[in-house]
Amino acid sequence: MKVRLAVTSLVGTLLVSRSSASSSSSTPIVVASPTPDSVSRNYVALVHNFWIQEQAADVASNGSNLAAEVCLGTDQPGAPTKLQLIDPPMCRERAVALLAVHEKFLSDLATTPPAAKSPPMIRPFGLNCPRRSPTLRP
Repeated sequence: MKVRLAVTSLVGTLLVSRSSASSSSSTPIVVASPTPDSVSRNYVALVHNFWIQEQAADVASNGSNLAAEVCLGTDQPGAPTKLQLIDPPMCRERAVALLAVHEKFLSDLATTPPAAKSPPMIRPFGLNCPRRSPTLRP
């Protein structure tokens, strides 16, 4: 399959080059692939790391989420609430862990500028988020 694709690609390239070679007035157009700048890469890395840390604080994996289980009483997404699963002390542990992740993200967000090409809705994101929730402090 890969050989067939390579041969087809090569034939296509030869046909295009032959057809453009016969026309001396055409100039080849080169379009560069967009490459993210360092600001974009930093911003994406910030959001990616936040998501990884969020999942870790939730103790979430393979469709299971300990925070949802002990705080909401749901053992699977969309499942009905089972009151016997709710565990307030464990829920508080998860909430404190999540709060730490959110506060770190917001702190990092305040010092990480969004890329100039980012949609306008992303730029004020950090300005509109609450900075802390003192009611969950340990």
